[in-house]
Amino acid sequence: MQRTDLLDLPADAIVVHGGMHKTGSSAIQNTLQRHRDALADAGWLYPRAGLVDQEETGHRHRTLMTEVRDRGAAPAWRTLRDEVSAWPGRVVISHENFFSPQVDPRVLAARLPADRPVFLLAYLRHPVDYVESCYREWVRRWKYRFGIRTFYDTRAAYLDVAAQRDAWAAAFGADHLVLRPYERARLAGGNVLDDFIATLGLSVPLPPAPGVANESLSSSQTLVHLVANRACTPPRARDRVSDRLPRPLQPRRIADDGLVHDIATRHLDTFRAVLGDPQALSDSAFADLPQDTLFRDPSAHQLVEELLAA
Repeated sequence: MQRTDLLDLPADAIVVHGGMHKTGSSAIQNTLQRHRDALADAGWLYPRAGLVDQEETGHRHRTLMTEVRDRGAAPAWRTLRDEVSAWPGRVVISHENFFSPQVDPRVLAARLPADRPVFLLAYLRHPVDYVESCYREWVRRWKYRFGIRTFYDTRAAYLDVAAQRDAWAAAFGADHLVLRPYERARLAGGNVLDDFIATLGLSVPLPPAPGVANESLSSSQTLVHLVANRACTPPRARDRVSDRLPRPLQPRRIADDGLVHDIATRHLDTFRAVLGDPQALSDSAFADLPQDTLFRDPSAHQLVEELLAA
């Protein structure tokens, strides 16, 4: 039977929290960082090795992830092994790309201490919501300049969750994987942080860390950022326009109906099969929203260019 929690972890286990992107990882990472002393008292280590302190995107183990991804020198992993060797209890490390095509679990296994059992915990989001929310994030944070269908084409491998599951199972064992649906009705406490705590069986209270919420842009704000990225507009001028846009009472999606259909048809059944629940991910935050037609209106792009230049 597919494992659904990590309540019976060995006392020296390492848990790798692997995302996906836009599943509340920043909230989890910031909370683990803020309460590291309480975690330590409960027998858990949130290592400092390879940790990048960045509140807005999460206090996450980015350096550990990039060293595995790049398969080169691994000074952060050497530091991690030293830190873990001095710790008798359980360990949790976190980055959204640990469960992604960027990371080969076999390489990860070679970097982790060989004498400790390793488990994966990752959350799967409705594939339409993953594409839509990640697109907005990439446009905002990474100055992405292309349309959402092109973005989907470049990220399709990230939606091959069966291949990623199989790779992890081959490296660590199928019974060392916990894949959870990122869906309010199926999350303990109705949110991902409470579910994360419950899934690990943590008895220590971990109140959410206050700080910057990693909130997605509205579709209109995404349009402003997209046009600004293409025009190389200075951030101050971009934000002057974007910040004046009120969040709409009725949100809209950027993906057109054809792309929504393609993503759901190609990926949703696989997500459900990997989760072991044919009814999982029945609710989508974006799929049933009306499409933002202004996003594809050339005159709207022209208006944004004029506002950015004013």
